[in-house]
Amino acid sequence: MVDLRKGDESLLNTRFHYMARNTIDYWMVADSKKLSEAEVVHSIASAPVTEQTTFQLYLHIPYCAQKCSFCAFSGGNTLDFADAREYIALLIKQLDKILQITPAYGQKRIRSVHIGGGSPDLVRGQIGKLLSHVHGLDGIDDNTEIAIECAPSTTKPDFLDELIAHKVTKLSFGVQSINPQIRANVRLPRSMRKVEELCEYVAGQIPIVNADFITGLPGQTLADVEADLSYALKHPVINAVSSYLLTPGAAPSLVADVKGEKVPHVPTHKEQAVMRLHSYSTLQQAGWVRRGTNTYVDRASVDQTVLDHLPGNECIGAAHYDTFLIAAGAQAIGSAPGVRFENTVDINHWKAAIGNGEFGFNLRKSALHHQKDMSLWTFPLFYQGLKKDRLHAMIEDGDVNASQLSTLQDLIDEALVIESDEDYRLSILGEVFMGHIVRLLKKEEGQKVIDEYIHEGFKIGEAIHSGVINSDNTANNRQNVTERI
Repeated sequence: MVDLRKGDESLLNTRFHYMARNTIDYWMVADSKKLSEAEVVHSIASAPVTEQTTFQLYLHIPYCAQKCSFCAFSGGNTLDFADAREYIALLIKQLDKILQITPAYGQKRIRSVHIGGGSPDLVRGQIGKLLSHVHGLDGIDDNTEIAIECAPSTTKPDFLDELIAHKVTKLSFGVQSINPQIRANVRLPRSMRKVEELCEYVAGQIPIVNADFITGLPGQTLADVEADLSYALKHPVINAVSSYLLTPGAAPSLVADVKGEKVPHVPTHKEQAVMRLHSYSTLQQAGWVRRGTNTYVDRASVDQTVLDHLPGNECIGAAHYDTFLIAAGAQAIGSAPGVRFENTVDINHWKAAIGNGEFGFNLRKSALHHQKDMSLWTFPLFYQGLKKDRLHAMIEDGDVNASQLSTLQDLIDEALVIESDEDYRLSILGEVFMGHIVRLLKKEEGQKVIDEYIHEGFKIGEAIHSGVINSDNTANNRQNVTERI
């Protein structure tokens, strides 16, 4: 059985011996011991707005009818979508409450709005109320990306009608694999019929139709990955593909399933590296271009104006210190310069807090922290790369240290990062090991937080396997699960 923790020999002749075990939240910081809501609010309200400031929104809808073992966002998922009307009203209430204290609001255009989950489609026609409110916000313009996720198996026409009517620019949905047995291994519906019905319904109505795939799934082979790519490249409607690496550190239920041999063996680390390299090279050879963290877009079928304004931020995180990422909804994570705020995961606790006029933050997981070196370690996640003048400014301000700069030079020497006269970007080999590169470019304390998160994920997986806790969504609620194990 493949050990999810340990690696093989050198992967693709690089320094790495195993694939990254976290590709989800690189912005996490150590837990806070004593933090008040007033301190978080004050930090957001006093965050500086500069010429470099960008502004984006993330809105989270935690309803989901599936229990995918690979999901890193399952901690707060619930089936109680009968109260969708109430949830949307509270989400809007929290959004407006935070925007009222956000200094960038009204000063900067809103670059992107991402509505994720969960499966936002489960709120059905209520999504129209949220989209209508979004369109009325100060800073929304014709070039604002409005992206939304859905699960094909539960998506209904009334939901899609609202997306089309409110001019959603990007629709993303999880395919993960077209192989029915692999889909069943991770608790997905075996059939692809709903995917085809969804694509047919939105054809020509939404500019970007994005299919998510995963490499490294239990029982998956390179031939399966080739079949997935062929399906997407030949599809008449799909014009964007997000190819994600399965990361066990964020998916404890999968760790438990693998440990208990409830699913076939996952591919070796060497096989996974080849899958990643093959995915990116196939998409590039087909003429598709990188326009996101793990996303490639068919430039032949997407209008150039749309391409030019893609923020490329499906990882839903800040690209640099000056970014305002305002997040609303249970489990959503936001940030502003000098502060990270994480909303309460448990939907009932979150609803009670918002209903009582509170902000709904989980104060232990929120933090006041100035990550002024952020542009250095986030650039691998963004197709725009890192401009040299930005790096030079960070050096002059003392925001990065000698060890980080030495690491950057090593990555260039190892052909993982490409240096041009103007910027730094990942090579295609660097894209394969993106998660490792982000971690390596962080300061020592930042690396430690990521390592602890991964260790925690394996510990939770072992607790599920041994029967200490149940294998349900609450097992991945990192705000309180450690108290149970």
